[in-house]
Amino acid sequence: MAALNVNLSDDLAAFVDEQVHNGRHQNASEVVGEALRRYASDLAAKTERIDSIRGAIREGREAISRDDFSQIARKADEKALLSRLIRPRAKPKPYYTLEELLEGSDYSEPQTPEDREWVDSPAVGREII
Repeated sequence: MAALNVNLSDDLAAFVDEQVHNGRHQNASEVVGEALRRYASDLAAKTERIDSIRGAIREGREAISRDDFSQIARKADEKALLSRLIRPRAKPKPYYTLEELLEGSDYSEPQTPEDREWVDSPAVGREII
């Protein structure tokens, strides 16, 4: 692991100390590491959004060159288009039926003791077994 010497403002140093003192992190390196991971994730998300907008612009220019477009006449249509371009689309979560889940299960291997313990444990809610 690389060692770095970083100068922090008094406010940031106090924040780091507070996170360690509250037990959220074991040391200052963990606080800084998490902050940098989040920053890297934010930058990647921004880059993805920018790439998406650039792709939409490219598609729009190509459509115009093919004369395959519609003009937006109403403000509501314009707002809907902009919100679709700016807001990242969430990928839909996969939905599986019970049959699909069972088809993907392999019962040829014996259960581990941990799996057996989980199966044999009492219900904690309103499960119907």
